[in-house]
Amino acid sequence: ERYGFETVRRVAASGLLLRLSVIGIGVQFIAFATYFAFVPVYAESIGAPLSTIGYITTFTLGAAMAGTLIAPMIIARVGYRAAVAGSLVVVGAATAAVTLADTVFPLFITQGIAGLGHGVLSAALMAIVALTAIPKLRATAMGFYQSMYGVGVLAGPLVAGLVADGPGLDGVFYVSASIAGAVTLLAVVTRMPETTAN
Repeated sequence: ERYGFETVRRVAASGLLLRLSVIGIGVQFIAFATYFAFVPVYAESIGAPLSTIGYITTFTLGAAMAGTLIAPMIIARVGYRAAVAGSLVVVGAATAAVTLADTVFPLFITQGIAGLGHGVLSAALMAIVALTAIPKLRATAMGFYQSMYGVGVLAGPLVAGLVADGPGLDGVFYVSASIAGAVTLLAVVTRMPETTAN
């Protein structure tokens, strides 16, 4: 089918895709507000050397990679909705817990847990988009989803910076955890495939 505005309109008319896109925006907001923007700032504020800050980011990304690997096993056991909602709870809790870290070690722990959750979410959400799209519109649906979650990529550092300048650094993590809570509720009320077999 020729690609054009009508194709995008048909894809965007899917209520499930729109809900998944909102969840994706939330997930990317958290990632880019915290892992890539203000976790390094927080680490520096508790006295972490620059090299350690780099290690924390690498550890978070490594955990996210591990999360994508274990995602199929989790989904097969509990289904997509529970995997997505559960991972959002994990990410939100780990994000809020950053504010309790007063040394580098607990920061590694929180970011490892958050990274695992993020990896599961990335894999699960993309899989649902691919699984539920009309076959001939699958590529368009995936492109639409990725362009929509780009909103979170852009908004995360911007909003986090405003919050850090206002309520303070801890506020960045509380706001991000609140967003995780909001999209968790959306995930809970969204009908998703049970497993990869459905």
